[in-house]
Amino acid sequence: NWKTLGIDPKRIGIIGFSAGGHLAGMLATRGAHDFYPAIDAVDTVNAVPNFAGLIYPVISMRAPIDTTRTARYVSKLPDWRDAFSVEAQVTATTPPIFLAHAYDDPTADVAHSLRLAAAMHAAKRPVEMHLFERGGHSWGLGKPGDPVSAWPRLFSSWVRANGWLPARKATEAAD
Repeated sequence: NWKTLGIDPKRIGIIGFSAGGHLAGMLATRGAHDFYPAIDAVDTVNAVPNFAGLIYPVISMRAPIDTTRTARYVSKLPDWRDAFSVEAQVTATTPPIFLAHAYDDPTADVAHSLRLAAAMHAAKRPVEMHLFERGGHSWGLGKPGDPVSAWPRLFSSWVRANGWLPARKATEAAD
């Protein structure tokens, strides 16, 4: 029961990094899809989150940026280029998405985030994107002082501004 656990079902989000960003993006765009016949009541629950944060995500399985390990893993599946390209799954009901990426990412080219932002914009869906000149890949929270280390604060501001987390108290905002 949501109430017993203190969970507001309108404030459930997901965050993913790199290949986990791909997974989070697929959940945001295809979380209501029936991938297999329902076995129990849980299988009938819509799994689309209310918002998603994708940090240096793998998004597309389409050329010329289909060079990630994620693309190699899904390439054995039918219709993999379209079915597993997050940008191809964006609809008028896709939840708001936050993106953070570095231009010098050698693993997941920044074009992944750019493609998803363009698809969100075309579908008139909310998207916030922060691009950094440097940071590479797998920066996590970022080293203190590095520009990419700003993303957690930017993400926190975004989720609070959209009402998914309560506004910070004056004492917390001073920290």
